[in-house]
Amino acid sequence: MKITTGIKARPQKVCIYGPEGVGKTRLAADLPSPIFIDAEGGTDHIDVSRVEVHTMGEIREAVQFLKREKHDFKTVVLDTVDWVEKRLIVEVCASYKVDSIEKIDGGYGKGYTILEEHMMQFLGELDALRKKGLHVVLLAHSQVKKHEDPELGVSFDRYILKLEKKTSGLIKEWVDALLFYRFKTVTAERADGNTNRGVSKGREIATSRAAAFDAKNRHNLPDRIAIVENDAHPASGLKAIFDMDTVAAVAVAPVITKGKAKVEAPQSSAPQVLAERDDDDDIPGLPKSLTDADKLAALIEDAGGQDALDNFIAAKGIVWDDVMKKKAMKNPSGFIAAVRGVAA
Repeated sequence: MKITTGIKARPQKVCIYGPEGVGKTRLAADLPSPIFIDAEGGTDHIDVSRVEVHTMGEIREAVQFLKREKHDFKTVVLDTVDWVEKRLIVEVCASYKVDSIEKIDGGYGKGYTILEEHMMQFLGELDALRKKGLHVVLLAHSQVKKHEDPELGVSFDRYILKLEKKTSGLIKEWVDALLFYRFKTVTAERADGNTNRGVSKGREIATSRAAAFDAKNRHNLPDRIAIVENDAHPASGLKAIFDMDTVAAVAVAPVITKGKAKVEAPQSSAPQVLAERDDDDDIPGLPKSLTDADKLAALIEDAGGQDALDNFIAAKGIVWDDVMKKKAMKNPSGFIAAVRGVAA
């Protein structure tokens, strides 16, 4: 029996879902060296590498090509998994010579169990891509469904994957992260003061489950990642998921002593991941690269740029609690020097 310890860096399985038009495809286009398996024609307006597919046979052929051939892609994006499910239903119905999944094997929901088995086999094919070193990202649409809470004894609407119940549950278990990409909406009082209306206030990625939606992650991401409008790199807040060098570096984090790093394991080419320090000047959660540190320092120096600072912190997943704020306010120049010095 082989027993291992520590964090393992490996390609990730991620599902990003949300309403139509929120920008799922554009977000995925910013992931590391992506290749799209386009099942619904959603990439036509974006300059990306793609394989256009129309049947389950063509989808499997694209997967096998990426598994078999030599290429420079790092991320395989399935756009979208709900359209792949539609193709899978067509394939299953054809094999049973019926025109509806409800009629498979005599009905009574057996068709959905068979569909789940076929989806499980397909996910196994996607797992083979990960063995070649490729991230697998599933894009999906969302839908609103009534949820009956057994503990509270009440019902309410929730955003969930736009998939059949059995395949939805399977995919939620299979992925390392289920991310809900949504428009951030707030209510505002109308001029007449009688009713409220919904107002869109940008977009965000929710990474943890809430009453209103499904989400999860295994990477200790912040609960919300704000997306800066017109950002050239909207997926920068997801770096912790897709940067395998950074994930690996967590296991060999440098020991920081009085501002100097002593690496007790072979150095990685990844940005350093900070460990806790014992001295009073400890500043945990700082940026992992000198570029980000310089950006943070510049935003701190700009007293009028609070919104830009907040957006940057949210996008980069930087810890910014009351202790951090107090240190920055107490000694701004020293704090900035520490930011740049540690990242360097």
